[in-house]
Amino acid sequence: MSKANERLLFLIDADDEETIAGKDGEVLEAMQHLVRLAIAKKFKENLKLLLDVNNFREKRKKTIIVMARRLADKSQESRKADQDKAPESIRETDHPHPVQE
Repeated sequence: MSKANERLLFLIDADDEETIAGKDGEVLEAMQHLVRLAIAKKFKENLKLLLDVNNFREKRKKTIIVMARRLADKSQESRKADQDKAPESIRETDHPHPVQE
């Protein structure tokens, strides 16, 4: 346990990270919620805290960033392919807004 930026950090080192963290971190989130409730009940204080196991949260964040970048790239490629298929007169690069006559 350490304290950083007025937040208590509970860092768990475990052999079975997947069991403790759960799918997408849902077990870890539930445990964090329970610890927060127990501390609030015992000390009559609502403290900010973060529970983590084997740096799961940082790894998960990096995974999500990679997934987001891939989806953004895929979206751009799809959009470009759609523009390339469009007739020349209505391509977005030529007409960013619909032309009304």
